[in-house]
Amino acid sequence: MYVGHPPLKEQTKLPGVHENKILLLEPLEPTASDDTGTENYGGVKRLRRWSDLDGWFGFLLVVIAPTFCAVFYFFFIAADQFTSKAAFVVKYAEQQSFGDISALLDGQSAALPAATGAGIGFGNSDSHIVSAYISSMAGMEKVDEQVDLEAVFNRDEADALARFDPLGNAHTRIDLHRYYLRMTDVEFDPATTITTLQATAFRPEDAARILEVQIQVAEELINGINDRMTHSAVELSEQRLSQAQGTLTEIEALMIAFHERENMLSPVEVSMAISATIAELIAKRAKLRSELEYLLRVAPESEHIALLQSQLATIENQIQQERQDLAGPQGELTPALMEFERLAARREIANQIYIAAVQGLDEARFSELEQRVFIERIYDPVLPDYAQKPLRVLWSLVILVTSLCVFSLLRVFIRDSRMHHGR
Repeated sequence: MYVGHPPLKEQTKLPGVHENKILLLEPLEPTASDDTGTENYGGVKRLRRWSDLDGWFGFLLVVIAPTFCAVFYFFFIAADQFTSKAAFVVKYAEQQSFGDISALLDGQSAALPAATGAGIGFGNSDSHIVSAYISSMAGMEKVDEQVDLEAVFNRDEADALARFDPLGNAHTRIDLHRYYLRMTDVEFDPATTITTLQATAFRPEDAARILEVQIQVAEELINGINDRMTHSAVELSEQRLSQAQGTLTEIEALMIAFHERENMLSPVEVSMAISATIAELIAKRAKLRSELEYLLRVAPESEHIALLQSQLATIENQIQQERQDLAGPQGELTPALMEFERLAARREIANQIYIAAVQGLDEARFSELEQRVFIERIYDPVLPDYAQKPLRVLWSLVILVTSLCVFSLLRVFIRDSRMHHGR
């Protein structure tokens, strides 16, 4: 309630200039309160009210009441919450690569990069997959099959504000998944490749049980990845072996047809025999020529000269005939020998591929017995021996400080409004 009117300040007017007067409202500066319960704002008295928010009522409403409720809830109502932690890393075994086998089967160079031995590595991509799966709806369903999350998050010890579905209006699995994400945490550190799990529950054994089941679910996922990897490797090796076997069988059939058509076991052996015969004939011809030259020089009238000449002519004919059998008209290999050489080369390559495919299948089947990706635990979940949550003192102080800040801002705003507008 105000008495009188705020004073007005008249702006001076320049001489000789006729202008309207401009009246400016002078700010109401509060003065000291008197004993009558009023405050002076520029000479205007305002009665103080008990409901003023910038006074003790506002302080009680904005600061004391929230702080009291927070302290009462955290120290007398809030249930203890126990947090358990566990950590693991996802590793993979670097096994011996097929190397030359892959080069033979795929037609690639053997100089392609390949593992040179067995070792242990860290699977960052698999770690991301495991972390995402544990936090997903599917991962929660797997955990719920063994833990019964609704029962765990609605223990008798839980208070109404912290328990799952305190109002009884959460009827979907999505609601449970939201609460599950609030009570659990999965953190992957790319620098150390360590995945840290954390679970909070109203009983210590429930928190440890959730983590144990989460790790089991992660191991089942990794085992599934292993099975798919090895199964795919075995299937691929079986396909390659089937192709190599089919190719080798086809070439063997061509070889058999060639032998039946040409009526010979091996043109190479025949050519070698012909070459040996030609070599013998050439040696015999050289001997006869030396004898003939000797007789012509010593006894030109000898009757053996005509016989030797006849024998030389016969040997020449035999040599020419053998050469015609061995080579074609232009001196190239006979078509039969060329075809046989091509078939023999193809059979050799197909046989090597078949042997490599058999070895690859054996290695793929052997890898089924080994775990290529696995989880190695750093530390297992343990039963927490004290409640880490809620942070009673910390949250009480946070609410107290927040309330004080709100009250200070509200008080400044109210007094500034009175100073300029008289309200």
